[in-house]
Order: sequence, then C-alpha cells, then structure tokens
Amino acid sequence: MCKKIIQISHLATVSFVLGCSTPLKEHTSSIDLVTQAPAILEEEADTPDLDSTITLPIIRKTSVESSLEHRMEELEALTPANTQNNWDAEIGINLHQETATSAPLEMGVAILFALENNLDIRIATLQPLISTQSMVTAEAAFDFLFGAGASSTRAKIPQQQAIINGVPLNSAESTTDTLDGNLSLVKQLYGGGTLTLSTDVTKTDNKSNGSIFLPDPAWQTVGTIDVAQPLLRNFGETVTLAQIHLSEITHNQSKEELRNTLNEVVTATEHAYLDLSLQWKTLQIKLWLLNKGEEVVEILDIRRSYDASEADFAQAVATVQQRRADVISQQASLQKASDTLKKLMNTEEYSLESEEMIQPAGWLEASPISISLRQAMMTALENRPDLRTLSLSINSNE
Repeated sequence: MCKKIIQISHLATVSFVLGCSTPLKEHTSSIDLVTQAPAILEEEADTPDLDSTITLPIIRKTSVESSLEHRMEELEALTPANTQNNWDAEIGINLHQETATSAPLEMGVAILFALENNLDIRIATLQPLISTQSMVTAEAAFDFLFGAGASSTRAKIPQQQAIINGVPLNSAESTTDTLDGNLSLVKQLYGGGTLTLSTDVTKTDNKSNGSIFLPDPAWQTVGTIDVAQPLLRNFGETVTLAQIHLSEITHNQSKEELRNTLNEVVTATEHAYLDLSLQWKTLQIKLWLLNKGEEVVEILDIRRSYDASEADFAQAVATVQQRRADVISQQASLQKASDTLKKLMNTEEYSLESEEMIQPAGWLEASPISISLRQAMMTALENRPDLRTLSLSINSNE
C-alpha cells in the first residue's frame, strides 16, 4: 500500500501565487576578504606612498655614536654585555638561600615548548574539535532513522452459547492472540520534506471450542510509503541546511581563533625571551659598574692619606652601595623575567616550581625585511585571524 500526502488549501495557494518570494534563492552577499581585499584597500587607502618600500629594522646612529664612531670598537670592548656568546653573570641566591643556578635555552626551543605545552593553546585546540562534533550532529539530522516495535495481546471475550437438547454447540468464551510487529525508516529530505518507509505485520490466532478458523493463524502485512513536503514554511535547502552552514561557520571561527592564539603565544614567547636577554645584559652591566666602583673605592682608600678627601671617599662608597642595591634589584627582575618565560612554555624541563633560571643561548639577530605599505595592508586583510573571524560572523548573521 502506497500513500502520498500533499495538502494545499485554497488560501495557501492564493498567498503563494500573489506575493511569496521563493525560498530557494541562495545568499550571494557573503564577505570574502581574500578576494575583496584589493578593492577594500583601493577604496579606503589614500596614501600617496602606498607602494613605497621600507626596510626594517631602521637603525639610525645618534649624534653621540657618530662623534665616537672612531672609538666604538674600543668602547664596546669595555663591557661584557656586547658579547653575545657570554651570558654568564652572578644571579644571586634563590628562595632556599642557596646559590642560584641557570640552564641555557635557545629561542627556537622556547617557542617549540610553548607551542606544545602552553595552556592557552591547549584550550584553543579543543574548540575546533567541539565544533566538529556540532557539524556531525547537524548533518546527522538527515540520516535514516530506523524504528521497530512489537506488541502482543490476548483477549478473552464471553459469548452466547447455542444449546440444542442441552448440548452447547459453541464455547462460552472466545480467545484471540494477536502479535503485531512494525518496522520503519524515516529520512528528512534536503527540501524540507520527510520520507517514511514502514511495514506492519500482524498475526491473529482465534481459539474457540467448537469453532474452526481458516487460515489458522491469520497473517496480515501492510507496507507504507509516506512523503510529506511543506510548500511554504521550512521549504527548500536554504532553510533545512542552515544549521549545517552555521556549524561550518562556527568551526571555521574556532580555527581562526586557534590561529590567533598561536600568534599571540608565539609573539609573547619571543617578547619574553628578548626581555629575559635584556635583563641578563642589564645585570652584566650593573655588575660591571659595581666592580669598577669597588676598584675606585679601593684606590681612594689607599690615597686617603695623600690627596683623596673624605668627601670623595664617602661619595664613592655611597655610589658602590647604590650600585649593589641596583644589582640585587636587577637579579629580582631577572628571576621575574625567567618565571614569565617558564609560564608561557609550561614544560617540565623548565618548570615554574624550579628555582633554576633560564639563561639565553646562541646569537640574537634582527633579520632585515623589506615591505611596502600596500603589501603590509594586503597581508593583514587576507591573513589576520581576527578579521577573518569577523567576516565569518557577518556571514552567519545574513
């Protein structure tokens, strides 16, 4: 048995003919920054030097450096801070009142540790996995649904007896055993309709003394194909596939947010490593100044009985004490910078609980790069995760 249900009232027909726009019309106003970036750039940018190229980093010598250029090699050799191979310095004592120790670490290794273990990255990595499951859930709405059921019924019905000459011709009770089973497959169609395939099987067994039923037992099978299709509300793929499209947009947004988190963590790790390197060099300079001040105090102490005044000696001693305080403060700043980098890396090799300080290793160089304003703006429009996320948000609201 086949059955097709399509119900259209006269009022719905008139409304459909007079003014209802088709729901099959696709959206064409989505924003794609990759293809529209040149047009946006030309429309918004009015800088005349848009294609001019600059080289970074820009290094300009100060007037002092220019005047002492012929002695720069001699002056740079005075302090250990100008030697990148030498990172050693007295880093004081740790919280256990023991001499603090350090462990060397290169910038590339620090970035790898951060990419593998940073907590922000681990959290951001979970979001694409969650949104992937949302996509699977949205697509599962169009899978076949299998249904099955069975029921068993026994009915005992009292009935009148025909008696002839005191002999009953039939029983006083009729017993009917009914076994009913059904199977069904239901699928939601992309057009908004529903397709249902079902079958029912019924077994009936009647028992009554003095009566014979043919066939015994009796079987009844009914097959049904049911198609229901809305013509106005919830009609068309635009409506039925909307949730899938939104899930895809959410998934792409989570991936862009992951890219943004990766960029932020890598940038923060580089800044933390460079700041740590600066703190080490600053400590070296302050230790060097302290040592030179102590040498001056020793010389003035020897010459106090000759030509050094008590005021000069006292001033030198005060300067040394101030420099010693600066060294202690700088050692604390170095410890803080080391802990900041440890927190970003979040690795057992350089754990935050450890009192061992991180010591930079290798060479630190700023590689020059040449880029134009147009190229920088185009790259930003095409690749910045926050702009791509904003574009996806606009598309989801259309």
